[in-house]
Amino acid sequence: MKINPVLRLVIFMLVLQLAFPLPLFAQVAGEFIEVLGDVTIQRAGAVIKPKAKDPVHVKDVIKTGEKSRARLSMIDQSKLTLGPKARMEVREFYLKGKSRTGIFSLSLGKLHAVAVKSLGADSRFDVQTPTAVAGVRGTEWISVVEAIQNATTSSFYTLQESIMVFNTALPTEVVTVSAGQFTVVAAGVAPTIPAAFSPALLQSVTMELGAAAAPAGTTGAAGAVAAGAEAGAATAAGVGTGTVAAGAAAAAVAAAAIAEATKTTPTTTHH
Repeated sequence: MKINPVLRLVIFMLVLQLAFPLPLFAQVAGEFIEVLGDVTIQRAGAVIKPKAKDPVHVKDVIKTGEKSRARLSMIDQSKLTLGPKARMEVREFYLKGKSRTGIFSLSLGKLHAVAVKSLGADSRFDVQTPTAVAGVRGTEWISVVEAIQNATTSSFYTLQESIMVFNTALPTEVVTVSAGQFTVVAAGVAPTIPAAFSPALLQSVTMELGAAAAPAGTTGAAGAVAAGAEAGAATAAGVGTGTVAAGAAAAAVAAAAIAEATKTTPTTTHH
């Protein structure tokens, strides 16, 4: 008996789905556009070594080793760059009409994000860390998660437009971090008052993230950071983790000094 070709295809797809439920049918969120050094994906209990043009799936956990880097292009053309010794999960990413939902969990390391502006009023693009959430509809910023002396801090540096940041333990205490500013979020504490950052403070971080973290044509503080990144791009692979840790520690010290000097409660937006 002859089987209808359409029915044969349906049966074949069902068999494939039963045999390979996740690798073939998991939701594709984007693709790798650069893989440098030791980069792995944890997917459905397996460890995969990706290469350029390989897909990125929702629920993938991406890890980078020392002197390693990964650049991703999401399906909406947003770009993400993970620096060395980082760990990030793609929790959600999908498009529906003009709306986008993108949720990423950065548990350690450095992430440069360029979120394409979405027209949907209910769109989300969030980077979640152990101590904070940074949310935008479209902008560019760098997130740094460091664990120093068993204490985790999250620092956010805005390169273009602005981001909204709050501590996960204090969700109503929200600060707006404009271009050229940064904030630091420690466990159980509201974000520090947004303050201007100097190019020197962020240079070691942009060097590890590569030239993608400092797009040409930026101005102001972002332009100064761009110049530092361009100067250091050739030696990015040789930057030690101590240099980067010192930069992140300097951010925390600077923020603490600002808070001590002003002795005021951070300006917040209440939901």
